[in-house]
Amino acid sequence: MSDDGVIALAESLLYNEALENLHLNDNPGITSDSARSLAKLLLINKTLKYLRLHHTSIDTDGVMMLMESLVTNHTLVKLWLDKQHEKTCFASPHYKDIESILYFL
Repeated sequence: MSDDGVIALAESLLYNEALENLHLNDNPGITSDSARSLAKLLLINKTLKYLRLHHTSIDTDGVMMLMESLVTNHTLVKLWLDKQHEKTCFASPHYKDIESILYFL
């Protein structure tokens, strides 16, 4: 999947009331260009519980966008990210509030 696909998918799921699991892992075509759309999804969607984003090409800036959206998201139970982002997340001022949902592979 590419960024264009993720952006379209995220837009279509903003007000979805059924989807709980979204597996986008193992897609190197997904970069931080789509992170803004995923962050918006996390801000608006009220049903998504599990989001797998490990083994993608999302960089530090993209991860920071996602971290910001998690501050007000009270639905997501688990977010999987690449192990390389663990230090970035740990340095986030919001880490203590969201650490229980973060998993690094």
